[in-house]
Formats: sequence, C-alpha cells, structure tokens
Amino acid sequence: MGDRMPLRQCGTAAPSGAEREEDCTPPRAAVPHTPGGNGASIFRAIGRSLGLYALITPTFLLLAVFAFIPFVWAFTTSLYDYEIGGDSTFVGLANYTEYLGDPTFWSSFTNLVLLSIFSVVTGVVAPLGIAKLIFSLSSDRARYAYRVVFLVPIVVPGVAVLMIWGGMIYGDNGLLNETLRLVGLDSLARGWIADPHTALWAVAMIGFPFAGGINILIFYAGLTSISESVHEAAHLDGASGLRK
Repeated sequence: MGDRMPLRQCGTAAPSGAEREEDCTPPRAAVPHTPGGNGASIFRAIGRSLGLYALITPTFLLLAVFAFIPFVWAFTTSLYDYEIGGDSTFVGLANYTEYLGDPTFWSSFTNLVLLSIFSVVTGVVAPLGIAKLIFSLSSDRARYAYRVVFLVPIVVPGVAVLMIWGGMIYGDNGLLNETLRLVGLDSLARGWIADPHTALWAVAMIGFPFAGGINILIFYAGLTSISESVHEAAHLDGASGLRK
C-alpha cells in the first residue's frame, strides 16, 4: 500500500507496464464560466438581506444626525476663529495650541480622567453586583419583578435626569440644601457645583446609585448563560460569594 503509485489520468501515457487501464482516473469535466456570475450572486445575496438592512438603517441615520454630523461640524468649527453673528477666520490648529498652553489645561484634563475612571467603575461594579443579587434569588417571579424594577429608569431621558439632579444640587435653594436645613445641618449647605471642593464630586454623583439601565440586564444575561455544571464545580471547590 505504501509503495502504490498515484493514479494517472485516463488517456495519458502510462509508465512502462506500471498501471492497468482501470487504474486511471477519468478527466475532470470543465466547469463552464458564466460571465458576470459572481456579480449576480452578490446582488442576489444583497436582495435577500434587504429586510435586515432596512431594520438597521434608522439606527445609522440617527447616529449620523446626532453623533457623526455634530462631531464633524464641531471639529470644523474648531479650526476657525468663530464669533456668533460675526465673521469667522480660518486659523487651523491655533485654537488647540492656545488651549494646550492655558494654565487650566492640566487641571481640566485631570478632572476629565477622574470622571472617566469613576464612570467606568460605577457603570460596571454597581450593575454587576445587582445582577448577581437578582441571579441569586430562588424565585423566578422575584427575579422577573426585580428585573422590571431596575429596567424602569431606562424610560427616563438623560436630559430629565440632568434636570432633576440640577434641581437637587444647583444653587443655595436646591432640594439637598433645603433637606440639610430641615434637619438642622445648615452648616453643610453650600453651592455644590460652585464650590471647588465639591464640584467634581457633585458632577460625578449624577445618576446615583448607578443601579438602573440596560447594563444590569446585560450582566444578568451573562450570568444565566453560565452552565449549571460550572456553578456546581465552583461549589464543590468551596467557592462562595465574590469568589463564586
């Protein structure tokens, strides 16, 4: 078997006495080439997917109108010495150069980094912890009820949330200051956004307790997708609580 010679194609000359006629392979039939066949198949595939493209088109249109176009407009405007109601002069990157030399640049950049880190941590830790608590409930009805409760904040627009928090912490007569005065803690009342010592935290805490939204459902779906055998193996290994 290991010394057998490869089959030859029928109609070709065989080596001297090496193979019989029935040991040959028939020639392969030529596949006819259809001009434009690849293009037609592409168009057919696109035609079958038109319904799917129609479903995602509104999303791309909304992204273009509310995200991409404003970004391009803002960047283009930043290249001009722009004055409302006056003439605009193209200055290139001069605005960026001037801002990089501003004494407040590094403090502003540091605050931005801190807010970004705080937002990422609160956007992951709080929803993950709540999803784990909901997943740990033994009753399916209780799980469903808590999922609905924590999903309700999605219906509140972000602008409304900002307005609510603005009414709570903005100015001397905000809800937070009035509550502090009501319980006799007048010394703690202040302009939370105007005070340099509290402004950063006042902005960071918008949305507290960071427990609502779609993130909880995403983490909950991830927990439910873990096989039961994995949970059983972790239990046998003595894992519990955060380790599990």
